[in-house]
Order: sequence, then C-alpha cells, then structure tokens
Amino acid sequence: MVIDNEGHVKLTDFGLSKEGVHRGNHGANSFCGSYAYLSPDVIKKKGHGKAVDCYLLGLIFYEMLFALPPFIDNNK
Repeated sequence: MVIDNEGHVKLTDFGLSKEGVHRGNHGANSFCGSYAYLSPDVIKKKGHGKAVDCYLLGLIFYEMLFALPPFIDNNK
C-alpha cells in the first residue's frame, strides 16, 4: 500500500505478483519481503497459496489499528 501526493491509498505489487497460483497451499515458492510482514508459510519456504493474501490483509488492519506490526521485536 502506498499513498499518493493527494493522500489517496493505492495498492501495488511492484511487479512481484505471480500468475497461476493454485488454490492449494503449494502454488508459489517465492520469498520476498520483510520478516515482519511474511506469513509463517512463506518463512518456512514450503510453498504457499492465496491464503497468504488474507494473512497480509489482517496484518495491514492490525498495523492500522495499533501503529505497529503485530510481531515486531528487537530480537530476531
């Protein structure tokens, strides 16, 4: 999510989206992003599907409410 110069929110993927991800949990194996925003499926590198999108939407809502990612800590 990015905000333009007029304050409008825009959704973007910066060209990182993938076509052909199946309904199952093993459609993609890509690893891209910050650990604070990655789902456990992506971090384990065992393949992930569209359910990761719902997980990330929940993270965005959480951060909008509390102004911090849910799993942030100084100890990685």
